[in-house]
Amino acid sequence: MSGFILLITDRTALHHEITCHTRGARVVTRSPESVTRREWTDADLVWIDAHAAPSLRHRVASWSAPNTTTLLLDAADRPEPDILRHALGLGARTVVTLPDGAGHLRRQATQLTEFMAVLVVILDPTPGAEIGTVTTASLALAATAAGERTSVIDARGGTLDLHRTLTGAVLDSPASARGTLRVLSTPGTEPPPAEELRGLVGDLTGQHTLTLVHANPYEPVTWHLLHSADLALIPVAAERSGLAARGVIELSTSRANNTHVHLIGDADTDLAEALTALCGTSSITGHLSALPADDPDQVNDPAHRSALWDAVARSRARPTHRR
Repeated sequence: MSGFILLITDRTALHHEITCHTRGARVVTRSPESVTRREWTDADLVWIDAHAAPSLRHRVASWSAPNTTTLLLDAADRPEPDILRHALGLGARTVVTLPDGAGHLRRQATQLTEFMAVLVVILDPTPGAEIGTVTTASLALAATAAGERTSVIDARGGTLDLHRTLTGAVLDSPASARGTLRVLSTPGTEPPPAEELRGLVGDLTGQHTLTLVHANPYEPVTWHLLHSADLALIPVAAERSGLAARGVIELSTSRANNTHVHLIGDADTDLAEALTALCGTSSITGHLSALPADDPDQVNDPAHRSALWDAVARSRARPTHRR
């Protein structure tokens, strides 16, 4: 076996979290009791759950050291007094605490993938999520037209239906045929459980070049997901959600790799400057439109689609600014 990550854990929740970061790289998950000598030596990367470290040390004591070993800690767990001894005994070069250290794992995993799958989380600061729905639909159509294998998770119920918004869009048939689009919606208005959402994101990022998640910025499940995001995209209606956006921007810049604020409408100078200052090393662009930001017809504006797609394309080339 070659070209794979060996994850040693018996915790399903950790498996789901890790697959959110691997971006299409092959992951073989084993419990400390079932891992084989060949898997241990052939894996390109070995990631070990700290919970499994004590029993694993005894099992692999006589085995050759693997290529690159990383020990994984959970920030919610109590510190293990012998963790450094376990790390040294297993040949771990790095100890990573999750979720904050997720960026390090992503950088390792991308060395094993043929394509760089991207996870974008769309965060609408407004309660009804109409602007987020329109933005998600516009970006999905732009990505598909650009030839991306795109998946969308609508994890936030709102007054606009994402499927209807996409169905009502005017498509350029030759362009739209270049890529693929898969849309999944969670039932009701409540977000799915954190483990379920991470498992779904992990599955989709392994199959598609771009995954979009329309999420509620005020739910804890979203805060955790942001640690896995390559880009958090925050659509802001200049006339409606400027003030509400500030807290969402601060949340995003403290967790996601990159944050992009997309101002829709004619923003006054003070608001634009305030949001730019909050973005820090992230980016901000504007889109003037005669339509309200939450109007479903925004998806038919090619300039709007292009502006959103440019933000995603830039995030692919931009190095992470944290972790």
